[in-house]
Amino acid sequence: MPALTERGHAISDGFDPAYDPHNQCVQAGLVRQLTTPYPMKIEQYPDRVLVIYEEWEIVRTILLTTEFPEQAGRSSMGTSIGRYEDDALVVSTVGLLPSVGRLRTYLYFQSDQTTVEERFSRNEQGQLFQEVVVTDPVMLAEPWQMTRTYGPYEFELLSFGCELRERPSPPSPDWEP
Repeated sequence: MPALTERGHAISDGFDPAYDPHNQCVQAGLVRQLTTPYPMKIEQYPDRVLVIYEEWEIVRTILLTTEFPEQAGRSSMGTSIGRYEDDALVVSTVGLLPSVGRLRTYLYFQSDQTTVEERFSRNEQGQLFQEVVVTDPVMLAEPWQMTRTYGPYEFELLSFGCELRERPSPPSPDWEP
């Protein structure tokens, strides 16, 4: 379980997973996408890297630049910039919308002040190794870290479907990040 701030506990501890927007076919954003069990594909271009996630059929663009665009705005996947350090791709993401994130198996509310730092490299076996640090000064008492190792996936990504089920409307969340 991540270390939450007092505000983070007050909001997240009372969260009923039955009202998770993900269950209503709403893509939950980058932090949650980072823990998906579904495969992904990475494509390298001279000015950007694309990460194509099977879940939600999301295409994430990592701009290979040193500065964030001035008019980036906010979105569920945020704005990501990357640079190469030796053989590793280092990625910084800002501009995330508030949402229900997932840190491993724990659901929590993330604020619009969440930032994500990632480092992609290859391990000794040639597998893709990812280090992630999620920082949210509103909801997390300390940065949350995870690592992941991806094996090869030699198949095409599948089409992702979500079946919307009728549920009662969720109670209004009592939170303003």
